[in-house]
Amino acid sequence: MTRRRLLPWAATAALITYAVTIPATAANASTAPHMASATASAPAADKDLNGDGIPDLLTVGGTPGLASGLWQAIGVMGHSGPTGRVKTPAIDIGANGNGTSTVGAPSDFDGGQAITGHFVSPYVQDVLVYYPSGGNPGSGVLFEGSGDGSVLQTQTTHSLSAGILTDFNGDNPSQLANAYDAAASSDGYPDLLGINGDGASGYYLDFYVNPGGVNAYFPVQLTTATPTGGTDWNNWTIATTQLTSGTAMFLWKQSTGQLYLWESIGFTDNGDFTGTLVYTQYQVADDWNRNTVLSALEAVDINGDGVPDLWAVTAAGSVTAYLISDLSTTHAAIVRSRNPQKLS
Repeated sequence: MTRRRLLPWAATAALITYAVTIPATAANASTAPHMASATASAPAADKDLNGDGIPDLLTVGGTPGLASGLWQAIGVMGHSGPTGRVKTPAIDIGANGNGTSTVGAPSDFDGGQAITGHFVSPYVQDVLVYYPSGGNPGSGVLFEGSGDGSVLQTQTTHSLSAGILTDFNGDNPSQLANAYDAAASSDGYPDLLGINGDGASGYYLDFYVNPGGVNAYFPVQLTTATPTGGTDWNNWTIATTQLTSGTAMFLWKQSTGQLYLWESIGFTDNGDFTGTLVYTQYQVADDWNRNTVLSALEAVDINGDGVPDLWAVTAAGSVTAYLISDLSTTHAAIVRSRNPQKLS
């Protein structure tokens, strides 16, 4: 396995991360090599959970309109390509629970955030469920992906112990997203991006560098401002996807409806335990779903045109696809919505 060049703080990260006690189901979480799927011949595309080449929706239930569970809705192919529509009803691929209790249940996922990516295997999409609050805040469970869209197995999980993502201010991220290879390490293990902070320390983005291993991360506080130049990161929602040009991230402010897109995101280390992001910014909309309560926001290139799109899931258990085009740095983009679908 090719390892990235470790900066001094990154070497420290490896020591800190590997010293954490991991449960038996994830005893080799820090050092497990990427294993090839027995059936996969090429890496599954971003968000493709069943291996058919079409992005799929994954969202956590436990909301007024969607029962507890980890709900997967397979993307639908139209005459000219993926449409943004999904097959309903969605399937609970978390029916076995998260493996942290003797008797697993769909309610194990309540309050979690589901993130997909090549966290263990370079061939299938794995699933990281992160818990920002609750009984064990800052913890998570990483499932090795099935590759065929079937129910996830608790025998192949890796524990993300509480404390691994705690930053130097003692805070855990309130939101977490896949940063893919924004640090340009090319070692196959994705980094993470999180919104973090508190009233005393302020709010900011954290970049979680992976120095080479499953569930191995080191937090770096970013000095990057919000799309509007502020520091009120606690008022923003982030969602990422991977393009040929690199990591792309939507940033949405619920109270105003402002929606931005950052493309070609790159991470720069400042050498003092802080960092910055470089990116190209587009204003997508200035009044998108203002004051709407969303239980999940998923970024994905639905129709394969190279421009990221969005799936927005409401607490009522419905999902709407938003196809985006005509990106510009000088004017708002074109946003076309599909009819909403009930997931249950």
